Amino acid sequence: KTAKERLGVVPAGISDILLGDMYRFVGTKDDVDNYICFGYTDATKDCTLTSDYMYRIIGITPEGELKLIKNTAVGDKSSKSFYWHSAYDPLSCDNGSCTWPNALIFERLNGTSGGITGGSNGKANIFVDSEAYPYMSQNSTWYSKIAEHTWWYGDAYSSAGASVTADQMYLRETGQQEVDQGYDTSGSHLNASKWPSNQTTDAKIGLMYLHDYYYSYSIDYANNKYANCYSSSAGCKNSWLHISNNGKSDDHQNEWSMTRYGRKSDGYLIGWYPYSSGSVNYHSLDASLSVRPVFYLLSSVNISGGIGTSSNPFIIENEIEKENS
Repeated sequence: KTAKERLGVVPAGISDILLGDMYRFVGTKDDVDNYICFGYTDATKDCTLTSDYMYRIIGITPEGELKLIKNTAVGDKSSKSFYWHSAYDPLSCDNGSCTWPNALIFERLNGTSGGITGGSNGKANIFVDSEAYPYMSQNSTWYSKIAEHTWWYGDAYSSAGASVTADQMYLRETGQQEVDQGYDTSGSHLNASKWPSNQTTDAKIGLMYLHDYYYSYSIDYANNKYANCYSSSAGCKNSWLHISNNGKSDDHQNEWSMTRYGRKSDGYLIGWYPYSSGSVNYHSLDASLSVRPVFYLLSSVNISGGIGTSSNPFIIENEIEKENS
């Protein structure tokens, strides 16, 4: 579906060609009109830039799913950063135990292992600490608008793994291009090999990919005319997707991505994140960084108003509100 068909307008900054797997918003924070309210149930409550209802649209799939990212980091002032995983050493992370489906942040976002079923008011436990997320209740009509999606996961080892174009990063993160696998738990270097095609998991909520961040910087960049975000820190920090152009002043300026770096020669696992400077960097999986949930809206979810600006964001039609109007 086109942006006009999906959103009712052609908003500023949407690409007219597929970038990776979707039509994406590309440019600086002033170049794109991709603000959208999610969980907005009270017409008297403002959906502002710092509101927990404000999200941004990363892109639109050809099938019409909208990919959203929360505008600000999740959590309150006392708890606004989270581990990717609680372990990263060779002993604890053998046999796939520290991959994305087993990661602590995956569990906290999706409610596995005591999250949604064991959390307060039926919410995944990353949302439990704040009452600002009633829409993340398992029984919420808003939560039912989030698609169960297939997420790729794997490693992009070393600077060679991230010092690539947006297209190359997309191919690497979706298992379509060979990547260096780093080291095994014994410290032996593994040969470059293609990620197994079965490295996927189905879930409602994830994080941004590195390729989401790479594509977002500029249209020339997305077409591979500029340096990548591994080295082009100043340019990439201008991207609308960088947390400094979205979050609250007390948000941690480094935020986790879906993608691990892999094992270092000592066998320890580390992960990639967009850095405060605008480049991408890596850290041990137990670092406390910002988390901005990412999810896809079902293609059947309708947009009922708005034009995508921060003062007039897109509004999602809520069937309960529609019935009561």
